[in-house]
This record gives sequence, C-alpha cells and structure tokens, in this order.
Amino acid sequence: MRTTGLRIGECLNLAVDCLRDLGDHQWAIRVPLGKMHTERLVPLDEQGRGLIERLQDLRNRAPAQARQSSPFLLMRKDGSRPSYGRVATTLRKAVRKAHCSASRITTHQMRHTFATEMLRGGASLLAVKTLLGHTKIEMTLRYVEVSQVDLQREYSLARAKLASLYQLPNRGIPHEKSTHPCFSALHCIVDAMHFLEMHRRGLSDSKQQLTTQRLINRLIKVSSKLKKLNPQGPAEG
Repeated sequence: MRTTGLRIGECLNLAVDCLRDLGDHQWAIRVPLGKMHTERLVPLDEQGRGLIERLQDLRNRAPAQARQSSPFLLMRKDGSRPSYGRVATTLRKAVRKAHCSASRITTHQMRHTFATEMLRGGASLLAVKTLLGHTKIEMTLRYVEVSQVDLQREYSLARAKLASLYQLPNRGIPHEKSTHPCFSALHCIVDAMHFLEMHRRGLSDSKQQLTTQRLINRLIKVSSKLKKLNPQGPAEG
C-alpha cells in the first residue's frame, strides 16, 4: 500500500499472478475490481517489484494444497486470505518494532502518504487520481496534504516559469543609462510591448490575438526608428 497507494481491500484481493512485465524494464501490478468497480494497472518501481516477488516466494513455502486452493497473493498457511484486522494488527506490531513516534498508524494512512508523495514528486493531480483508482477528482483532493513547504516551492517554480514565458526576445534595444530623450521613449515602448505581449498570451480570441500582435509589430518598428535617432544606441540596418 505504501508503494502503490492501493486500498486495503485491493491489496488483499491481489492475484498471485498480479505482476505484469510491460517490457523495457517497466513493471506494473494488475489491480482487480474493487470499491469503485474499476480495474487498473499500477506502475511499480524496483522496490515494489521486489516486494511482490518476496511475497510470491513466501507463498511458495506454504503447503501445496493451500496454494492450490487460494488464488490470492496474500495467503495464510491454511490457504485462507488474511483479514482486515489481521493486517492492522501486523502493522501495529511493525510500527512498535520500528519505534515510530506517531501515536497511531493505520493502513489507510499509507495510501494518503503515497498520494502526497507522488504530487510532491511532480505527478499531476490527474495522474494521481488514476493511480488511486478514483472516479472523481474531488476524491483525490481529500487525500492531498499540502504543507507550507509545498506552497513555497510551487509558488517559486510557477513564478520562475511565468518569468520565462513573458520574457520578450532581445530586439537590440539599448539598456545602458542615457539622458537622451529617445532613450526614455524607448523604455516606455519596451514596457508597452511587454504588457501587450502578456495581454496577447491571455487572449482566447484569435482575431484579438492577431490585432494585438500587429500593435506589437508597430511598436517594434517605432523603437527601431528611435534607436537611429539616439546617438548612444546601435542603429539597425
């Protein structure tokens, strides 16, 4: 559950042959019909694949009669499937053995942790929704824990991306300080071009986008003529 985000019921219902080799060192497990009546393939990393293989090895140590009577990956020695309570008790014992500081750990918390970790790692909300087997995005949002650290990181990344999107290409406009009046006019035109470009990228109407682009092109021509009048600015050919 910690590695795949499965529900406890889905985990207990995994078939013995749930591991799928997708080729090119890509692995997944087939999750059977569960709570939402959906079947899906959940990707596995090397750690997850190793866990499945270890469980299969433990299962193979059970008596042949028990193995033949059970189609499930998780199986007790008599061939029966572990109960929800049995899994919860086993988890509590593991928590105590690991000296975990949390007062109470449940199986469902591992599903929450998986979802939050995937989002922090860069997975989209839609991808996490599919991984968890949700039918509605609102269900996924309830699993997401957003800390202040997450907010600060996402904010910084978004601002950096916006800065690169709105950066105009270098058109040879001089940046050195000057007292020439044309220099001040050039800076005003550059600002106007910048705001128009930001406005154009937010437009959904193609005609308005074209009109705005034409205005920007006109300003480019004006700035080119101004640079020729500015003795400190490079003249364009």
